[in-house]
Amino acid sequence: MPGMNGFSGLIALRNHVPATPVVVISADESRETIRQAMTLGASGFIPKSMDREHMIAAVNSVLAGDVFVPVDLTETGGSRLDAWPDDTFRDGYAALTAQQRKVLEMLVSGKSNKLIAYELHVAESTVKAHVSAVLRKLKVTSRTQAVLNASKLLGRVAG
Repeated sequence: MPGMNGFSGLIALRNHVPATPVVVISADESRETIRQAMTLGASGFIPKSMDREHMIAAVNSVLAGDVFVPVDLTETGGSRLDAWPDDTFRDGYAALTAQQRKVLEMLVSGKSNKLIAYELHVAESTVKAHVSAVLRKLKVTSRTQAVLNASKLLGRVAG
């Protein structure tokens, strides 16, 4: 983006509107760029080389709460972005309290801290404390990383 350096625009957006899904559209289709974008909180990565119809489907997928990365850019043809969630994440998930798991599940469903607080009948500051504890236990740096990994983990458990 004009006036931005590297991923600074993505970081600024994530800090300003953390609950809003952000999709990166880029001509740089390297795995490292995709990983970096996802790590910094993107909800999707769309290569500029993708045809219009698939771009629209990808954006709609993200708006529906899914995460999108191009399938053809996986390293092994297996799960997207290799081994997410890894063993460290699964161990952290196992260490969550029941309330922390409930908060994480609500994050996965796209709920804001304010809505989570309302539904759990607790203060928003309590939810923020739970989210911080969840991130620390899962060893991730953003709620988006937690949601991405939890979505995959819960999908594997349920499937």
